[in-house]
Amino acid sequence: MMFTKDAPMKLKSTLLQLGLVLTLCSSIFATQNIQKISSNANYKQKFKPFLIVSQRMPHLTKLVKQNWNNKELNLVDDQKKELLEVRQRTMTSMKDLSPRIKQLEEDIIIFTLKNESENDIFQMVKELAKLKAEATKTHIQCIRDTKGILTQKQFDFLTK
Repeated sequence: MMFTKDAPMKLKSTLLQLGLVLTLCSSIFATQNIQKISSNANYKQKFKPFLIVSQRMPHLTKLVKQNWNNKELNLVDDQKKELLEVRQRTMTSMKDLSPRIKQLEEDIIIFTLKNESENDIFQMVKELAKLKAEATKTHIQCIRDTKGILTQKQFDFLTK
């Protein structure tokens, strides 16, 4: 093989192109693996938008809805009207918060696996904590409002 005067320059150019191709390929491979990891069924858990996830924090309006015409619960029309308002208020708030919380959780996972800026990740964590706190406050308010509408006997029936 015969080298010309500009052979070192061509070699540098070829090596640079090869480096760019390898970088691009590794980036594509890493992105595919991150997507596979974040969508892997083993990593999926039931989504909970709250800070406090406990059986002792019941979803009362859901329980009321499931027992709406239960004779033992014995809801009267005025209670039903008020309970529907509480459920509507709660669900409206949660429908706004839940997708934002889910997206932030996913973004934090992806940014962490991609080695993105720690500062950016921590800002997302702060925002996530704020949104989860808001969801938890909504849940607490829902419990308090619902409990205020029900008699003690009705509340005990739902939480037994």
